[in-house]
Amino acid sequence: LKDFAVFAWDQRGHGRSPGTRGSAENLSVVIKDAEAFARHITEVHGVPFEEMAVVAHSVGAVIAAAWVHDYAPRIRCLVLAVPAFRVKLYVPFAIPLLRLKQSLFGPGYVKSYVKSPMLTHDPEQARAYETDRRIFRQIAVNILLDLHDTSTRLVKDAGAIDVPTLILGAGKDWVVSLGAQTKFFERLSSPRKRFQLLPGFHHAVFHEK
Repeated sequence: LKDFAVFAWDQRGHGRSPGTRGSAENLSVVIKDAEAFARHITEVHGVPFEEMAVVAHSVGAVIAAAWVHDYAPRIRCLVLAVPAFRVKLYVPFAIPLLRLKQSLFGPGYVKSYVKSPMLTHDPEQARAYETDRRIFRQIAVNILLDLHDTSTRLVKDAGAIDVPTLILGAGKDWVVSLGAQTKFFERLSSPRKRFQLLPGFHHAVFHEK
């Protein structure tokens, strides 16, 4: 892609970025980080918002959508791959129970149930996921709850987003809800929008063969 410059962002507490692993003060802080990162690209590398195509996956897609909703950058387009607008927790009353746990015991973590076969059909990518030491396999309870609340807000008020948007949904996604993605898409006010369902794909749509 000789005509493109690609910038990748590690969220605080993840990958090579500093911070308490898998945690942040709240999701609003992380969304503000995304704004700061985009402005850094503009100010240091001279890439205006109007030429930015933002590509984000899962929880990152929720953060990207929230950034576009809350800060209204006039980006060129937004690509949301299997956005985690509703995580499948598989435990009855999981969200109320997590709220109770946080109120009684304060900050804490929940261990991720996600295993590589839930993400991809590609054996090479599955091995890479299982052996990557930079992947933190827990998530802070406050971030999980903030993700739920932010996603609820975004799905309800998706009409505030009018930038060109492509959403990629996975036909066999065991991690997040396809229904929430569909509702978000239907409420987008962008005159240029598309929902592409990938039949048979798992959650890691970028790593499928």
